[in-house]
Order: sequence, then structure tokens, then C-alpha cells
Amino acid sequence: MNAFGSATVSAIIPTIGRPDSLRDLLDSLCLQTRRPDEVIVADGSDTLEIEHVVALNKWTDAGLVVRRIAVSPPNAVRQRVSAIECSMGEMVFLLDDDVVLEPACLEQLLCVMARSDQIVAAVADFNNQRWSSPTTAWRW
Repeated sequence: MNAFGSATVSAIIPTIGRPDSLRDLLDSLCLQTRRPDEVIVADGSDTLEIEHVVALNKWTDAGLVVRRIAVSPPNAVRQRVSAIECSMGEMVFLLDDDVVLEPACLEQLLCVMARSDQIVAAVADFNNQRWSSPTTAWRW
């Protein structure tokens, strides 16, 4: 086993003008069995909506450390890089602003990382679509 299980983790979230989906993601981060040590929202918006979401007391009340950085001009890669540069975690947890995590997502990713010193990355299967039940046509 290596030290990934005890590593500090920075969650990186680029966003631009989607406060409702960001709020849902942050709610799901509050429910993680292993929370990130910090959350950095890299905001490419030109309004204050995202700033207001990040400033909500509910995150600190739930024990989540969330901060916002402004990134201009907006670009998802530029936003991620800017957030990573100012992060303090030993590991980064790259997210999109439109996902909602299962409660054990981060804990399970860290468990995978802890299995071997040879593992340098782990990914989760994210899907924000609701799919109907399989039909006969799907099987064909």
C-alpha cells in the first residue's frame, strides 16, 4: 500500500455560467465519505452568479472548503490549469460542473490509487444522463 489513501486532495471544477449544476455538484461533494481537502472553482463567467454559489455558508457548515478563482478568457483547459497551479493538494480530482457524484466516489478512487505505487491515475465513470430500461430493440 502507498500513501494515496492519506494524501491531500484538491477538487478542481472549471465552470462558466451554470450555478444550478455547480450547486448540485457541491452538494454531492458535501456527501462524500472522503471529502476533498479543498475545492477550487475556476470561474470563467462574466456575472456574479458563481461567486454567490461559492460564497454560500452551507459549504463551510458541511466542512467543505470551497474557493473561487476568476479565469479570463474562459477555456476549460486554461481554467483547470489555473486552478491546479494554485491548489495545495498532493492529488487533484478533476471534475466537470455538471456531474453529481455517488457518495463514495472519491474514497473509491483513492482506494484504487493506494493499491500500487505503479498507479498514477484513476477515473470514474460519470454519466449525467437518465437512461430508460433496455428494450428488445436495444438487444438487437
